[in-house]
Amino acid sequence: MAPRIREAIRAQEEENEVLISWVQAGLVALLSALYFASPKGFHAGVRALTTKETYGAALQQGYVPAAPRCELRAESVDGVAEVIDLVVLSESMADAVQPASAAGVRTAGMS
Repeated sequence: MAPRIREAIRAQEEENEVLISWVQAGLVALLSALYFASPKGFHAGVRALTTKETYGAALQQGYVPAAPRCELRAESVDGVAEVIDLVVLSESMADAVQPASAAGVRTAGMS
């Protein structure tokens, strides 16, 4: 192959590498922006979320909660046909997830 053609191919490959690098950088920036803009599921203080029934069974088996808990009554959960009672274990009651309606919230053990 002629040196002129090899040089033209090399120059084109370098241009393509630069273009691919810009596309990759743009994709990383776009995905980063989407990640940081996306809604987060639970507050960072939430340790666990379970049904009231399962939580009661754990208590009967000797589970001792390490932190305050919050009960959410009659909560609607995507993918579940009926409403269910949930228990949120959290670092502090201020960190607990708040339901759509505050009327259904009762702090367990603080009746």
